[in-house]
Amino acid sequence: MPNTPDRLRSIRKFDELIRYLEDELEWPLQQYGFDELTFTYEPKELGLREEDAAKVRKIYQLRPLESGQPWGIFFVEFERKKLPVVVLRRILSYLVIRKRASANQAERAAWQPHDLLFISAFGDEATEQREIAFAHFHHDEGDLPTLRVLGWDGSDTPLKLEHVDPSLGAFAARPAR
Repeated sequence: MPNTPDRLRSIRKFDELIRYLEDELEWPLQQYGFDELTFTYEPKELGLREEDAAKVRKIYQLRPLESGQPWGIFFVEFERKKLPVVVLRRILSYLVIRKRASANQAERAAWQPHDLLFISAFGDEATEQREIAFAHFHHDEGDLPTLRVLGWDGSDTPLKLEHVDPSLGAFAARPAR
């Protein structure tokens, strides 16, 4: 198994990320395959228009890890080379609790904007420039939610990876003196 910075740098797929979350961050995901841990969604199920759906390869939701879990984690795999923020905003608008709920909204799960985490994969696979990013919407009453993104790719330095996972501090390569 590669050391922690190299392992984080090498993550390109969601199943690799799941194993990292389990091994390094002790998420309770033991002995489950990716398909057992997730629900799959079609883009139209999350209110995406056809032109937005074309940018999405797959959408998964991590099954709740405990009863009454107040937050939702979604894995979204994009075709594009850059993270399409507009598409994430549209998914967010479909998943959040609204003050005036429609009749069919009771049939689906909904969260507060700050209780949603989007883990996205995007980039060019042909050149192995795929990236993983954690995206979270911060929302102050009366303002539009702002997107905060923490991401990495294979070319990031150990120092940057230390900011992604602070436990890497002891493992990060440092120049010899």
